[in-house]
Amino acid sequence: MDVWAEGMDSIYTSKSLDSIYLPLDLNNNTTVYNIRTNSLVDQITVNYTRNEIYVSRSCGYKFDFENVEVETTNEWINNVTLIDTIINHEQTAHIHITH
Repeated sequence: MDVWAEGMDSIYTSKSLDSIYLPLDLNNNTTVYNIRTNSLVDQITVNYTRNEIYVSRSCGYKFDFENVEVETTNEWINNVTLIDTIINHEQTAHIHITH
């Protein structure tokens, strides 16, 4: 499996994985990822609203992502399940993708 963000370098190359971490773009309200297995490429588009939150003077700011929506081209991905429409931490999965 190969994974790359639209217009960026690959995050994963020739990997066999059961889960992946895909960071969201802090500068835009959309992030697009391409996932290739064999010769099939699926595109996953994540749309969201960025909410910048001041944490503290030493930590600075963090982003929460709200109104999250996911679309896919469904070439080899069977199902995309959005666990929550708010992403406000990195400890658990927020989107499940089955193929």
